[in-house]
Amino acid sequence: MIMAHGDDKGLVLPPRIAPIQVVFVPIHYKESDKETILQTAHHTSDSLGKHSIRTFIDDREQYTPGWKYHEWEMKGVPLRVEIGPRDMQSKQVTIVRRDTGKKTAVPQSDAVTHIVTILEEIQQSLLQRARDTQDKLTTTATDMKGLTHAIQATGGFVRAFLSEDNDCEDKIQQETGATVRIVPFKESAKGKCVLCGSPNSREVYFARSY
Repeated sequence: MIMAHGDDKGLVLPPRIAPIQVVFVPIHYKESDKETILQTAHHTSDSLGKHSIRTFIDDREQYTPGWKYHEWEMKGVPLRVEIGPRDMQSKQVTIVRRDTGKKTAVPQSDAVTHIVTILEEIQQSLLQRARDTQDKLTTTATDMKGLTHAIQATGGFVRAFLSEDNDCEDKIQQETGATVRIVPFKESAKGKCVLCGSPNSREVYFARSY
């Protein structure tokens, strides 16, 4: 998951498994702004809790907003909600996506609806991106020539059939350096082993380790 979704800034966690799905960063430079900003953060956080959204309000005063942004980006929290004096004046909050960095200002009255919707968008976007990458990096081989070429020339995963005979797997590893990395939970139709040609062989995915 880290390799599939992470970037140079750190983790990018899918919302459904993120320990914290939304982090609030209150921004106040005057003591007079502090109370109303924190009240808005807590009110929105409590409302999200009714939708089973896991939140955290980062009200630590020893760190700057920029420092907090960096920390939560590194930890992969899917959404950051910024609430500052200008947001209060405009009766809005600023929502920042971890996966794209896109910032969106939404009315405070609609914040919960927008946040719930965006979290689901992030979940589906990350899933589709991972599937697209997997498809792009997966080839199919029906014989050893094709398997060897795919491993050496393109890398990634190679879909092939393999007999239950452990000797076949050992020989393939010796010849190509590839090992079985995935055995699908749902067994597909049987086929001929990529090495020995034995029928009724199971589908597996080969790849080299790095």
